[in-house]
Amino acid sequence: MTGGVELRWLAVTQDEGGGTVTAGAYQVWRSSAPYFRPWDAGVNLVAETPATTPTTTTVDSIALTAGTRVFYGGRSVAQSGLLSATSAHVGAFAYGLVKGAAQ
Repeated sequence: MTGGVELRWLAVTQDEGGGTVTAGAYQVWRSSAPYFRPWDAGVNLVAETPATTPTTTTVDSIALTAGTRVFYGGRSVAQSGLLSATSAHVGAFAYGLVKGAAQ
């Protein structure tokens, strides 16, 4: 992969009560804020990926430049159309290297 951010996760198989669940798709959301909800201003839907395998991958082609911080959250979409709660968020960061004295 050249540029962008690759996100990978395992399929949802149980609901919070321990019941069996089959996801139909996954939504991946991006924000510049670490704590967000999909409907907040400035939050972008990166992908809605079909749940076809035990491990799902999506790539956000965003160009990260020095000092850029982005955060991702996901949620499953049941085959019935019901949406899960948003997952814990993960971040991707780009920091430039600054030449300096060895420490």
